[in-house]
Amino acid sequence: MIRTPARLLTQVMLLRKIRPSKRTVAGDLGFGLSALVTISFLTLGTVNFIYSYNRDLQNLDSKASELIQSATEVLTSPIWNIDDREIQRIVGIFLQSDIITAAKLVDERDQVMLERWKTRENPRITLTRPVERNGAVIGKLTLRFTDSAIRDKQTGTLVFLGIALALAITAVNIGTRKLMRQYLRDPLDRLIRGLDVIAAGDYRFQLPDSSQDEVHRINTSVNSMARELSIRETALDENRQRLEVLNTAIMDIFSGHDTKSLIDQALRSTARLTKATMAAFVPNKDTYAADDQIDAKEVPNPRLLMNGHILEMQPALVSKEIERNFSNFSKSCQHCFAFKSRHQHVGDFIFGFDKTLEPQVHALLKSLTSLATVAMIRQSFIRESAFITAELKVAESVQRSTLPELISSNIKADIGFHYEPVLRVGGDWTHVIEDINQRCIYILMGDVTGHGIAQSMITAAVSGAIESLQSLMALGEAVSDQQPSDILQLISRIIDKIGGNSNLQMTCAVVKLDFRNEKITIANAGHQFPVLIEDKKNGLTKARALTGGLIPILGMNPSPSPRKSNRVIDATFRFPAGSRLVMFTDGLVDGRSFEGKTFHRQFIRGLLKLRPGMPSATIIDEIIFAFRKHTTGGSVKDDICLLVIGSAETT
Repeated sequence: MIRTPARLLTQVMLLRKIRPSKRTVAGDLGFGLSALVTISFLTLGTVNFIYSYNRDLQNLDSKASELIQSATEVLTSPIWNIDDREIQRIVGIFLQSDIITAAKLVDERDQVMLERWKTRENPRITLTRPVERNGAVIGKLTLRFTDSAIRDKQTGTLVFLGIALALAITAVNIGTRKLMRQYLRDPLDRLIRGLDVIAAGDYRFQLPDSSQDEVHRINTSVNSMARELSIRETALDENRQRLEVLNTAIMDIFSGHDTKSLIDQALRSTARLTKATMAAFVPNKDTYAADDQIDAKEVPNPRLLMNGHILEMQPALVSKEIERNFSNFSKSCQHCFAFKSRHQHVGDFIFGFDKTLEPQVHALLKSLTSLATVAMIRQSFIRESAFITAELKVAESVQRSTLPELISSNIKADIGFHYEPVLRVGGDWTHVIEDINQRCIYILMGDVTGHGIAQSMITAAVSGAIESLQSLMALGEAVSDQQPSDILQLISRIIDKIGGNSNLQMTCAVVKLDFRNEKITIANAGHQFPVLIEDKKNGLTKARALTGGLIPILGMNPSPSPRKSNRVIDATFRFPAGSRLVMFTDGLVDGRSFEGKTFHRQFIRGLLKLRPGMPSATIIDEIIFAFRKHTTGGSVKDDICLLVIGSAETT
C-alpha cells in the first residue's frame, strides 16, 4: 500500500497523541513570514535560473562557432596531406571539450573520413563547416555540442538555493517564534488572563504596564473599562438597595387599611428614605366635614414624627407645635405637600431637613407624597366599589324578581324560559300575563338598547306598569280584551316619559295566545320575529317566522299609532294544537363563534331538527346547548332572553 505524506503525518500525530493546536496570532505571523521568505527565494531562484541558463546558452552558441572555426583551420593541412593519425589526434583534442559530444569528417566526395561519438545524448547544437585550401573545399567537418554541463551547473545552483531556502525558513521560524513569544504572545496571554479575571467579577484588578506602546494602550483601556464597571456595579448595588427600600416603602404605604394608618406609614417611609429630620401631617377639617365618603371616626388628629416616633397632637395646639418644632429649619429646608382624596384636600405633609435637598432627593420626596395620595384615592375607590357592588346586588335581585312565573293555576301551558344577562343587570325582560276571562295568555318580551344600571331602571319601570295591568286583569276589570298594540301603546308612553331626551330605545313584541280559538295576535316594535314551530305528519317539524304587526322601535318618533288603527297594526296567525311559539332577544342570535360567525343560521337549523312533541323545557336545553357549543372561544356581548310556549288546555 502506498503511503502518501499526508497519511504518514496523520499516523505520526496519532502515535504521538498530538492534537493540532488552534490558530494563534503568533502562529499565523510565523507561517506568513515563512511563506513570504519561501516565495521570495523561489521567485529570485527562478529568475536567476532562467537568466543564467539563457546566458550560458548564448555563451554555448558563441563558443561552438569559435571551436568549429578553429577545428576547420587546424584540419586543413592533415586532410590535404591525408594524414589520418594527425586527423585522429586533432579531433581527439577537440572532443576533450565538455561541450562537444560528437565529430564527423568527410572529404570532398562526401566519403566519411572520421566519425567519433563521446556520448549518445541528443545534441543541443549541430554545426557543419567546409574545410578549404586555397579557396577549394577539401572536406566538411560536423560538430555536435551538448548543454549537459550547463544543466549540471544550474542543478548545483538549485540545490544550493534549496539548502539556503531551508536554512532561511528554519531561521525565520525559530526567530519568529521567539520574537512572537516575547513581544506578542506573552503580552496577549497576560491580557487574556486579566480579562478573564475581570469577566469573573473582580473589577478591581489592574493589568500591569507595558513598554510596548500598543500593548500599553490596550492595557490602559482595559483598566479604564474595569474601573468604569466597578463604579457602575457599585451604583447598581446602591440603586438596587434603594429600590428594595422604596418598594418596601410603597408596600407599607399601600398596606394601610384606613386613613390614619396610611398617613402614619407615609410619614415613616418618606422620612426614612429622604432622611428627613422631622415630619408632620396637618389635616383639613373642612374637607372631612364636607366629604361623606370618609367616616368621622377615621379623621386623624395632627401628627408629628420625631426620632422615629409618631406623636398625636391636639387640634388646638397644631399651629403652636408645628411652629415651635419647625422653627429651627430655614425656609429652604422645609417642604410642604398636599394630601388629597380624589377631588378633596385631606391635609398637608410637612418635612424638615438639616440642609438644602439635592434635586434627586426632592424628586423622591415628591414621588412618595404623590404615592400617598394615590393610596388614598385607591381607598376611596375601594369604598365606592363596595358601595356599587352592594347596589348592583340589590338591583339584580329586583330585576330577577320581575321575571315571569311560568306556573299558572288557571291556564295550563307548557312554558320553558331562559334568562342570562351579560352583566349583573341587563336590559332584556319578559312577562307572561293571564287573562282569566278570555282564557288566553299575553307574552311580552323587550330589549332595551345596551346593558347596565340605566337599562335595568327602564325594565323595572315597565315591569311595574305591566304588573299593574296584570293585577287589573286578575280582578276582572274592564281592561280585558286588550290587544297587543294596546299594551305596546302603554309601554311606549312609559319609555317616552322615563327616557326623556336620552338615547335609550327599546324593541318589544307582545303576543296574545288564544288557545280556545287557536290563534295568535302579534304587535312587534322592532323586535326579533317570533318563530312558530308546527309538527308535520311525516314526523318532522316546520318553523316559520311571524313577521306581521310591525311598528317603529319604542323611544323613536313618531310613537305607535293610537287605538283606532289597531286593526292595521295587529297581525293574526293560526296556532294549531301541538304547536310551539319561540320568542327570543337578539343577544341569542348575535352570539359569535371563534371564526366570527353568528348563531342565527345554527339557531334556525336547530329548530327544524326538533322532534315532534318535545317539551318546551327540553327545547330550551337543546337551543342553549347548541349556543354554548357555537360560542366556545367566541364572544357573547348582549343579554339573552329565550321563551318557548306550547299549546294549552282549559282546566
